Amino acid sequence: MNVITVIPIARGAFVEELSYYSASTLSPGDLVEIPLRGKRTRALVMTCENAAIHKAELKASRFSLQRIGRVLRPAYISPAFLEAARGLADFYVAPLSIILSAVLPSSVLDSGESLPALLRYESEVRGERYVVSDSDEERLSLYKRIVREAFVKRRSVLVILPTIRDAIVVSQILGRGISDSIRVVHGETEKKQIAKIIRELSGDTALCIVGTATALSLIGGSVETLIVDRENSTAYKSLTRPFIDMRRWGELLCNASSVRFILGDSVLRAESMLRIESGTLIPLIPVKTRAQTQASIHIVNMREEERSAVKKKEKGRAIGETLGKLITETAKKEGHIVLMGARRGLAPSTVCGDCGETVRCVRCKNPVVLHQLAGEYVYACHRCGHMQEPPEGCQNCGSWKLVMLGVGTQKAREELKERFPQVPVFSVDSDSL
Repeated sequence: MNVITVIPIARGAFVEELSYYSASTLSPGDLVEIPLRGKRTRALVMTCENAAIHKAELKASRFSLQRIGRVLRPAYISPAFLEAARGLADFYVAPLSIILSAVLPSSVLDSGESLPALLRYESEVRGERYVVSDSDEERLSLYKRIVREAFVKRRSVLVILPTIRDAIVVSQILGRGISDSIRVVHGETEKKQIAKIIRELSGDTALCIVGTATALSLIGGSVETLIVDRENSTAYKSLTRPFIDMRRWGELLCNASSVRFILGDSVLRAESMLRIESGTLIPLIPVKTRAQTQASIHIVNMREEERSAVKKKEKGRAIGETLGKLITETAKKEGHIVLMGARRGLAPSTVCGDCGETVRCVRCKNPVVLHQLAGEYVYACHRCGHMQEPPEGCQNCGSWKLVMLGVGTQKAREELKERFPQVPVFSVDSDSL
């Protein structure tokens, strides 16, 4: 008779370990089925000890141990995988059972295959942590070289993206010329396909697996390099407790083994930049701190245009001279223009020309914005939603000299329709949608 200590893979367990008995000898890492609160729950075996060692404890116990269920998969996870999971549980101060339920998706658990062994082995890439900051085109070109170098050594590469759409697009780019060796894994991948991929990774087949965080559980076997691309995306963080960051989980898996770890994005997180400065991340190529774009950028000094508009008695226009010419040229080419505004309405603020007091909401005292609704002018408070009629004079000094400042999206839209009637205008803000 043996006493088996297990960790349930369930979010509602809220326990670190449970004990059962079994007539057979089990090994740490075995995936078993246990009775828990009237249900059958999957669990991982932690220890297996002879019952004679705990004879005194068992006699003094107020309850009797239950018999463990059937063994689902022997040696389901490797010690390195469990070590990484414990590190993640310590970081988030969460029960290991909840961590395991988050990092072992049901599609992987239902595949019927043991996970590829994640082992420590002597290699020249042991402990390397790299970062790549470059444009999408340059990064993917570098990933192609990494994949082909791994294929020469009959090794595999795992590329993780934040969303399913990203994974599909990147798999098509990386798969040019090696489409037979590309596998896509995400939350909607069928369990039969996942089982096939696990068998391939456990053998000598060299693969390039592109997927979401679901694919992280497949790391091991022939995988030599883990690439976490678009590392600046917030989609890597889970939306439920304990709010696991899958980027950290991937790195912990690499820390527990000799898999090479690479972070990549066009613009890195501030955390990654700090790690570069401290030396914990090594740039594969020189780091670029600005977003890479082929668009030309022009900055127009509106003060100079304002002086010219005053002379022409055109002061207060939303569309300046330079922008007007650009719209005209683009319209002739049947092109498209996107104009971004900071505020809704006609004028973001209205002030008194004598005392400088801002027109405020009579309810919450916040500045109000001038709108035009059904042909009538009205002041709207964007904080509390209160509507009020335009005041006859300044609320502070009574002066009638009220000056509207700034340009809202409604004013820009009306001026566009007036100056460029041949150009269709679509407005996208909370007032029009």
